Amino acid sequence: MRRKRYSRDSEAELDITAFMNLMIVLVPILLLGMVFSRITVVEVTLPPAATLAATPDDDKQVELVIRGDGLRVDFPRGV
Repeated sequence: MRRKRYSRDSEAELDITAFMNLMIVLVPILLLGMVFSRITVVEVTLPPAATLAATPDDDKQVELVIRGDGLRVDFPRGV
C-alpha cells in the first residue's frame, strides 16, 4: 500500500457552518434577553457613623441557676 502524499501548498478549508448555526440561534436569544432585563438602582441613606459610636453598650448580665430539678435563667437588671 502506498500512502498518499499531500502537497504542503494546498490550503485547508475551515468549516464554520456549526459556528454560524450557533450564532443564528444565540444572537436572537441574547437580544430578547436584553429586552426583558431591567436594571434598577435603589438609593439608600444611612445614618452617619458618628451616631452609632456615641451610644455605649451597657454590660448585660444573665444569671443561670442550675438545680437538680431544672434550670432557671434570670436577668437581674431587667434586660
